[in-house]
Amino acid sequence: MGEKKTTKKKKVLLVEDEKALASALTTKLEADGVEVLVCSDGASAVECIVANPEHLVVLDIILPNVNGFEILQEVQSGKKRSPILIWSNLEQEEDIQRAKDIGADEYLFKTEVSLIDLVDYIHKYL
Repeated sequence: MGEKKTTKKKKVLLVEDEKALASALTTKLEADGVEVLVCSDGASAVECIVANPEHLVVLDIILPNVNGFEILQEVQSGKKRSPILIWSNLEQEEDIQRAKDIGADEYLFKTEVSLIDLVDYIHKYL
């Protein structure tokens, strides 16, 4: 008998407060066999990231309660983690640099990166 290969399920934690965007991205990723966990506000995002360190994180910056910069700072103090991709409407150079300085692996603009392109970026990191 041959050995049965087990493949790890690809997992993404999406931190996005715009429900339509979160739903559309979740649908696309799940169609590709990716498990998606969605947090819609900053307060629950830190807890989700810490509880699910194996998940790649797609993080918006402008969020209710706690912003993406604060989330990045909080999770950087933890143990080893998966990559964090910022997907935001903030396009100022100082915002981009701040996110990268804190530890973001990629910074993408919502206005320039379609959902299909974002899915490609996600698969590159998975």
